[in-house]
Amino acid sequence: MSWSFISEDWENISLHDCDISGFTLDKDFVIAFEYGFDVCKENPQNLSGRHKRTGNAAIVLKNGAFHSAEYPSYEDNGKEVPAQNIDFSELSELELEVFDYYFENGVFTLECITLHGEFCKVKLTCGKPLFCWNEFTEDAWFQE
Repeated sequence: MSWSFISEDWENISLHDCDISGFTLDKDFVIAFEYGFDVCKENPQNLSGRHKRTGNAAIVLKNGAFHSAEYPSYEDNGKEVPAQNIDFSELSELELEVFDYYFENGVFTLECITLHGEFCKVKLTCGKPLFCWNEFTEDAWFQE
């Protein structure tokens, strides 16, 4: 797909409360956001002076690959519930909403909530993440 805007400035993109609409693995790993994500006013690709929401958008992880996904361990009434792995084939079925993300040492980590309220972590490896979109549709929800 051809994009009008491509940003490497991952620290000035907010994925909080953004829904992932799909994952595609080809030459690069693509995370689709049908309803977009938020671009902070500090991002060089956002010249509006305001935090803005995009339309259809994607994160393209250059030379990306699936690393792992899991429901982390947790404690329930004093009993430790072990972590549970999630297969790549299951990811698109989970209807994930992003809580937070970060990129460190070639690993792109998404912390998400599933449709059923379960917390999960998805780790993907890549050379660099590219945040891609074609338009701004409205102000971001966290406008000052």
